[in-house]
Amino acid sequence: EDFHFLKGGALNLGFSSVGQLCEAAEATLESEGFLAVDLDELFRCYDASLAEFWATAKERWLAA
Repeated sequence: EDFHFLKGGALNLGFSSVGQLCEAAEATLESEGFLAVDLDELFRCYDASLAEFWATAKERWLAA
């Protein structure tokens, strides 16, 4: 349920890679359990997506 919520939020922000990892985490959680989910990969991807979001935010907002 939490990964589903995170996936929706990530996709709303345009963080498609984070959304894909959340979807994979949902499947892993179902089949292998929570300890099999690679949270470090998810956090790294989120950090990179957030950095890109802020780096390009000014361009997007000025173009609107």
